[in-house]
Amino acid sequence: MKLPVLSPPTCTACGFRNACGGIHGQQVFGGCFHSCGTGCGGSARCDWVCPAKDDFVDHVREVGGLDTAAGPILPLTSTELPSYIPLVRHGSSRSSRLSANVVGLTIGDLVRGAEQDDYGASLASALDVRDKFKIRSDARVLLVCVADDRPLERYWALRTNSGVLEKLAGLDLLAATIPNFSVFDDAPRTHTLWNWRRMAIVASELSSVGVAVIPHLNSGQVEDWERWYDFLRDNPAITYVAKEFQTGLRVRARGLAAIHSLATLQQRLGRRLHPLVVGGVAYAADLAPHFDRITFADSQPFMKAMYRRRRSRTGTWELHPARGVVDDLLEENIAAHAAHVRAELARGRSRGRFAA
Repeated sequence: MKLPVLSPPTCTACGFRNACGGIHGQQVFGGCFHSCGTGCGGSARCDWVCPAKDDFVDHVREVGGLDTAAGPILPLTSTELPSYIPLVRHGSSRSSRLSANVVGLTIGDLVRGAEQDDYGASLASALDVRDKFKIRSDARVLLVCVADDRPLERYWALRTNSGVLEKLAGLDLLAATIPNFSVFDDAPRTHTLWNWRRMAIVASELSSVGVAVIPHLNSGQVEDWERWYDFLRDNPAITYVAKEFQTGLRVRARGLAAIHSLATLQQRLGRRLHPLVVGGVAYAADLAPHFDRITFADSQPFMKAMYRRRRSRTGTWELHPARGVVDDLLEENIAAHAAHVRAELARGRSRGRFAA
């Protein structure tokens, strides 16, 4: 099936421009629909939310419109997060509980199940979850919803009819980051608007059951940061914001550009932000001059312990002769990784503070 060619092809006359901000640098002569209906290959080869497709109206109805405001949210405000939070992926190869008092669990590991009837069935109680992942019974748990598409789309599809929201409310979570529904450089901007709207809906739903949320600042271009500025300006109680650096922002030029945008956002707001950085320890010294408090979260010490590797004094991960359980190795890895984070933050701050 060939899709209809969209018109107009420019941002200037597009009805979605006020919501999306337009394609950066192309508001006059180009737009994101220039290939829709001609170069996209038709519905069978296109997953975008695009007005050239028959299912566009259904997608818009699913989220209640592409430019509607977010509902009320419950931000995390009363807790000082440590500079490093270990992500624990499972409880295998261990016999004792991890000593960390703040632990991160990912949505793909915590909320499982492929169908509505069994989705989230393992979330019986706060104590059961802590037993399953072998963490302290009094550990504060941060639910990190940074993941690839499959667990995020499963959550979106099954969250309302499976009772999973109420189950999450009973787990005594410290907070949850909002799912990082993807922002693609090559997608029509209507797809980005749809994913932003989904993030807003999830944030409101979690807040409604008493789970504090940390907004995830997904962005694809300069205009997206303007949207986040408006949101944070209108929600002055929000201090914690999440940003993921383990996929596209691993490219250093892009990572540094994101840090600059985040620092500029803080400066414009006129209040301190506390970034929760997922997978970006390599940028600790770059972030440090801009922010008083930063928290990093990743699963590197955990996964290295599972593969029997230990962090050396030089920062490399050396093969370790551990056999059987890896409790001691995991504790050692986390301590060494956390010390590395603190050292990098100190190194960055020794350069002096500067404005974005």
